[in-house]
Amino acid sequence: MILFAAVVVAVVLIAPINAISKYVRYNSAVALSENGHYAKAAEKFEKLENYEDSRKYAEYCLALKSLEEKEYDAASKQFKSLRNFMDSAEYQKIASYRFAKKLFEDGPYYYYDAYIEFWTLGDY
Repeated sequence: MILFAAVVVAVVLIAPINAISKYVRYNSAVALSENGHYAKAAEKFEKLENYEDSRKYAEYCLALKSLEEKEYDAASKQFKSLRNFMDSAEYQKIASYRFAKKLFEDGPYYYYDAYIEFWTLGDY
């Protein structure tokens, strides 16, 4: 009986501590992201697994990192997969435009690809 009571007390006390710990780690990752430390933020979000929207936030940070590193095609695809998470839709357009512009600047061989990219952006 004493063992059972000890287990119940341990579960009751540990569960809130674990929740607080995840909350603190989540907010730490958000702060890293807001300060432009996308790789570190993504790593922290990935460790949180299913807490809140950690998985999507990790993908979002990796997309921002790709955009920052001028990997526009990859960033565009990453933001597109996130659909309407935060401001992914707007960033997807930005990345697509920059990718199309880069294709155009790369010369005549890429003009058709650039045209297709610009065309898919519509009025952006």
